[in-house]
Amino acid sequence: MGLLLFVARLLMGLVFVMAGIFKALNLGEFQQQMLYGLNATADAITETTPIILPLVEADMGFYLALAVVAVEVIGGLLVIVGRPDILSRLAGLLLCVFALATAVFYHNFWAIEDAAAQQLQMSIFLKNLSIGGAMLLLALRGPNAEE
Repeated sequence: MGLLLFVARLLMGLVFVMAGIFKALNLGEFQQQMLYGLNATADAITETTPIILPLVEADMGFYLALAVVAVEVIGGLLVIVGRPDILSRLAGLLLCVFALATAVFYHNFWAIEDAAAQQLQMSIFLKNLSIGGAMLLLALRGPNAEE
């Protein structure tokens, strides 16, 4: 059972590690995409609701991009390693929030008019929900949960 649990953690964590490495290798491009997505979502929300969301300034983008890379790589590695238990659970919780926030802020299919693009974004949105659920399960049950 231990080997299967490791394979499960490897599959769950590898998504984040690889995504973080790719973002780190393309940090400038990722920074621009991230700022565009955050600001576009803030604009869309403030148009339909009576709240004010601040736009993320370009000079903050570099630090936000580094934080995202760190969360994905370190969190993903903690999920894969599964030790210590408490850090793996915290990584699972953090990556759950990260996956759900990414789904809402970057894959908001409901705001897209083109049918093909909407379908693609909905698929990615649902994938992120699924990953968020897996990370929540990890946070609740632990990396080596056996009944």
